[in-house]
Amino acid sequence: MIQQDQDRRRALAAARAKVRELERPDIEARKIAAKQAKRRRPPRESRVDHQRTKPKGGRETDPGFMSWQHESAIGCIACEIEGQPGAATLQGERNPIEVAHQRVSGWKKGVRGHDRDSCVLCRWHHQMAPNACDKGQRQFWERLGVDAAEYCTALYQAFRANADGVEVFRRFANRARTA
Repeated sequence: MIQQDQDRRRALAAARAKVRELERPDIEARKIAAKQAKRRRPPRESRVDHQRTKPKGGRETDPGFMSWQHESAIGCIACEIEGQPGAATLQGERNPIEVAHQRVSGWKKGVRGHDRDSCVLCRWHHQMAPNACDKGQRQFWERLGVDAAEYCTALYQAFRANADGVEVFRRFANRARTA
């Protein structure tokens, strides 16, 4: 009984497919042509490579700048200004430094910016604090009294000029403390 039902369903599906093929030959021909065209395409580049080579509108990466930020002695500007637990300890260890991408143009949530629009923050101020940068960038930078776009640009310019990023860090921290 079950086998008969399955056979009937298969026969009915085959008949429907045949009717569709006879009723709309132009649609079927387009589908077949599209499938054949897909098979002839060269394999796509990986997503990261595609982003790096995209000339307009895509996210620009700069691995040199990212490593410069990690290797330099630049600290977390929020810890420097507020003197809060970012430089203190989490479970007895120093809070690690991370590169934080900023959405400085438009503050569009969910879109990672270009690498040149990034700065150094500790993990606490970047992600973990109740009022961390990732949870509300505009409020975070307004609270610190630092213009995020200007700070990120100054860091990137220091990198491009082979200058010391610590000078930029100190200049912005001092300006925020005196404001």
